[in-house]
Amino acid sequence: MNAKEAKLFRIEEMREPTTGNPTFRDLIENEALYADKTEHLYRLISNRRNRFCFFSRPRRFGKSLTISTLEAIFKGQRELFKGLYIDGTDYDWKEYPVIKFSLSNMDASSIEALKEDLCWKIEANAEDYGIELSGSTVGRNFSDLIRKLSKRGKVVILIDEYDGTLTDCYDKPNIDEVRSTLASFFGVIKDMSEYLRFVFITGVSRFSKVGIFSKMNNLRDISMDEDYATMLGYTKEE
Repeated sequence: MNAKEAKLFRIEEMREPTTGNPTFRDLIENEALYADKTEHLYRLISNRRNRFCFFSRPRRFGKSLTISTLEAIFKGQRELFKGLYIDGTDYDWKEYPVIKFSLSNMDASSIEALKEDLCWKIEANAEDYGIELSGSTVGRNFSDLIRKLSKRGKVVILIDEYDGTLTDCYDKPNIDEVRSTLASFFGVIKDMSEYLRFVFITGVSRFSKVGIFSKMNNLRDISMDEDYATMLGYTKEE
């Protein structure tokens, strides 16, 4: 069976479409309808130019599902991809430590609350790997997590809805402080680049319009790249 036949076979096996926001594992284990996007993801992660990527699309387009699919790939969960395009490629399925979180629904009522939420998300990732953090600030904890995880292999960072917090408080008096706090947070990623295998950040707004990525001059915007135009959503053929 070639890759195209395997793709069609996999889709025909599925019995029931699923709505809502499930993870990739949920879709596969519940045999829900899944349009195979792993050819795009294989090209994305195999191209070394794409080590640090940003991708924007409107809400409800499948950004979170894409994040969870990348997580499964980088955690080496090949059993979930049986019959899909990437399973028939030369991808090595090496397991990497993964840091994943969403910046939506953050408490930005004050800078202290925002920093507390950021620290909580960092600590939750640390707990998943049994790591104790020694930092006293958001930046130090984030750096500490990346450095300690890197002892297990190059680290993958997946951040969903980077602009969720900015959207929620764009008309609030503390918007400049929020933007500055997030800029410092993302600056850690650039500073720790030697420890990183892959970084993927999603959002609704294009990052060129927001100053929080000013320190990440190595971030590649693939939002309008023709190679990834149908990485999310559904085509007529699908």
